[in-house]
Amino acid sequence: MKKPLRTASFTALFTCLTVTAHAAAIVTADDFNSYPLGAATFPTAVQFGTATVVLDGGGGNAVLVTGTASEGGFYAPGFEWNPIVQPGPAGPNTTTTLADYTISFDLTINSTYIPANGFELWISYGTADFATDGGTPDDGSNLYPISVTGFTTGVTQTVTLAMDAGHFTPFQYGDAFDPTVDQWRILLNGVDFGSTAGDTLSFTTDNFQVEVVPEPSTYALLLGGMCALAGVRRRKS
Repeated sequence: MKKPLRTASFTALFTCLTVTAHAAAIVTADDFNSYPLGAATFPTAVQFGTATVVLDGGGGNAVLVTGTASEGGFYAPGFEWNPIVQPGPAGPNTTTTLADYTISFDLTINSTYIPANGFELWISYGTADFATDGGTPDDGSNLYPISVTGFTTGVTQTVTLAMDAGHFTPFQYGDAFDPTVDQWRILLNGVDFGSTAGDTLSFTTDNFQVEVVPEPSTYALLLGGMCALAGVRRRKS
């Protein structure tokens, strides 16, 4: 009876480690299902357009952003909100640098017009939003460009960004970001530096999720469990 019990013990241990690792990875998720349909009341700022909570076609909600350029030149419709309401250490944010996080979300461009310079995702932190602070929050912000290469009107794409890569250093404002003490804000907008009057952008976004990148020690622990389980099975056979 000893060998089966040992195998069961390692199996239970490995299962526990796997479930724990996956459960701890998600910092926050927002599918907008908790918000009422209609004009969005939750954003802290909407620029160059409107934000509306709409049905996503799958039984939940999404956010629809629409806007029309009134004149040629710079055009960047989007919206900003606070998906994380409580920083760490009492909250879910456990590490101190953006390098430990990834963010993913669904993006659908509804209009035939697609912004020439793609989209921007801003991670900001501090006490002021973009609308009241002239585009630069008090404590700091990082810009992550999103290419629209491969996007087709009406087709949903899932965008995943590593928070420590791809941001433009010239657009990194303010102090260092510490997720354990700072409040997060997210701004998503299209951007076109050469739009023409009448260009209308419509896009839908849904299923935002922020995850902690597992530490190397987590991978080592899981690998150790797998090796131990394999060894027990080999001895049993």
